[in-house]
Amino acid sequence: MGSSLPPGAEPRQIWVCQHRNCQAQGSEGLLAAFVSVMGEAMVRGCECQGQCNLGATVRVLPDQVWYCRVKVADVPEIIETHIRGDRRSIGCFTLGSMARGL
Repeated sequence: MGSSLPPGAEPRQIWVCQHRNCQAQGSEGLLAAFVSVMGEAMVRGCECQGQCNLGATVRVLPDQVWYCRVKVADVPEIIETHIRGDRRSIGCFTLGSMARGL
């Protein structure tokens, strides 16, 4: 994937919240599912992302796109649509939409 990036572009990273609220919603299995497909270089577990009521949360950087209430069954769609297809998958929102209360 790194070789297909335009010059100066940041590589994408997938952050999967591992705070206790998201873990209660299955984020450990979610992290494992993303890592098994995309590898550890692109995917990492992270601390609370501040969206505990919407867990388990996944954030794609540098796009600043969030996926909420993500289940392991959602991983293939997020990868194929957003990561490989460069289109946002259904059920995502951006920081701008959060600020507008959407």
